[in-house]
Amino acid sequence: MKNITRLIRHKISPQEAKPVSTPIFQTSAFKSGDPYFYTRKSNPNFAEVEELLCEIEEGKKAVLLSSGMTAISATLHLLSPGNRLLVNKLIYGCSYRFFNDFCEQFNISLEFVDLLMPDGLSKLDTGPDMVFFETPTNPFVKTINIQEIS
Repeated sequence: MKNITRLIRHKISPQEAKPVSTPIFQTSAFKSGDPYFYTRKSNPNFAEVEELLCEIEEGKKAVLLSSGMTAISATLHLLSPGNRLLVNKLIYGCSYRFFNDFCEQFNISLEFVDLLMPDGLSKLDTGPDMVFFETPTNPFVKTINIQEIS
């Protein structure tokens, strides 16, 4: 084995280290057959955060994603053609364009409303299939009352 290969592959035995919390795994690949295999799919840090989110939110499943736009995309894919989506208009600009493009492509009815105003809140009573908002809003840092929306 060449020196560079030995240097890359050298590691401390996990049995020698006794951390009191899960260490940060700064690797993209794991040993073949490992349950994590590749970080884009999962890694021990992702799994731990997902488990903790389920515990504190009393949920059954959590999914940790790499960015807000990835989370938005994954969430929108829960909709079907003909569904109706309400989106708070105080959102990140790239999200605004993405909602428009996605809903047009997949035949989803889209309406932007101001969920900080009574007329925007009244749209919740019209039966949307999904409501999307950020709190605090970006970039205006306004706080939306989650309980009022739910």
